[in-house]
Amino acid sequence: MGLEEQIKRAMSTGTVVLGTKKTEKTIMLGKAKYVFYSQDLDDAVKERLVYLLELGNIKNKEMPYTYKAFGEVLGQGFPVGALAVVSEGKALFDLDAKEEPKKKIVKKKTSKKTAKVTATEEEKESE
Repeated sequence: MGLEEQIKRAMSTGTVVLGTKKTEKTIMLGKAKYVFYSQDLDDAVKERLVYLLELGNIKNKEMPYTYKAFGEVLGQGFPVGALAVVSEGKALFDLDAKEEPKKKIVKKKTSKKTAKVTATEEEKESE
């Protein structure tokens, strides 16, 4: 399940606070476990929110949506700039999980000396 689905699950089975002002208040009261915010928050609001998140050591994520799109994704009839999860309910958040880096195909380069040694060894064996 994606993060959006987990947020929706928390909204239906747990306790979630919507809006930047209520989210900030929830953080200051020490009740927020996770915070999600839209990418286009006003700079001053985002700075204040990030500062509070760092002080409270709260797991958070900037979502790749505008505040209008974030509200639509969450099934709300209004824009959502930020939300705080107070109680997860049945939702499972794993914000520490990192995407596995793509494996690079590395071609081994052989030096001319190695190639010559191999050739001479093969020549000796055939004699």
